[in-house]
Amino acid sequence: MKSLHIDDNEMNPTIRKVGIQGISGWPKGRKLYDYEMLYVIKGKGNIEVNGQRSKLTSGSLVLIPPDTASELSFTSVFIDVIWIHFDFMFFGSGEDIDDFDSQLKKKHLVRPQIYFHNGYTLPYHMKVDDKQQFCDYFKRLLDHYSAHGLFWQLRCKSILLEILYQMVNQLYLDSGFSDSLSKERLVHDMQHYIHTHYTQKLTLSEIAGFAGISHNYANQLFKDQIGETIIQHLNQFRIKKAINLIKTSSLTMEQIAEQVGFSNTYYFSRVMKKTTGNSPTDYKKGAL
Repeated sequence: MKSLHIDDNEMNPTIRKVGIQGISGWPKGRKLYDYEMLYVIKGKGNIEVNGQRSKLTSGSLVLIPPDTASELSFTSVFIDVIWIHFDFMFFGSGEDIDDFDSQLKKKHLVRPQIYFHNGYTLPYHMKVDDKQQFCDYFKRLLDHYSAHGLFWQLRCKSILLEILYQMVNQLYLDSGFSDSLSKERLVHDMQHYIHTHYTQKLTLSEIAGFAGISHNYANQLFKDQIGETIIQHLNQFRIKKAINLIKTSSLTMEQIAEQVGFSNTYYFSRVMKKTTGNSPTDYKKGAL
């Protein structure tokens, strides 16, 4: 997943499409090339974005970043949900990016995930304070997009900017709210990257770079949020996967070490001994 840090002044949202969500939702694993935002005017359901599951009710606002797996389902018979597809910046008009699947084969068309200049990013799900105000915003967006009247793009852009402002105002400027949510999101994103790429050769700089922050700041966030460094978390996750393979497969230690991302069996054994107090052989013998 690509990421990009921008200043507030660089934000130039471009509406691509606006529509009404169907009752069927969509299956697990669906990914998009661009950003999608949904607002629930009426109805109940569930949304899962990047492994985070939330209940949907009236006033729920959902933001799904590009190249991010999601799943949507509804539990009520009658719903009123409006969605928009957009970019935070204008990337030019060119190839169509309406396709969605779990692969996103046209990698050059995948939009970057946006982080703002101070490192914060918007949550996947929130409940808005003023439901009627957001209802009006989204219905106006749908009306202007459907009519395609004079300067409809400009009208939609101005409404989306107001939506984004109200989101930021509610989340980050209200009294009693700190920047902890954005820090938790950064750590969650890096954890998800580790958990989906642990079989590959990963470096601290690569993991931090995925979130668009320095490796020193990334390590500090991990220590503050979950009490361990990034490499410690990576190694512990790999060891957990390795122990499962040792107990349930007939693979050799060399094969297991390679499958979970270790470059050689010596380092694999050393990390396991340090992490668990036991060697791979101990687990292989079934003593544990």
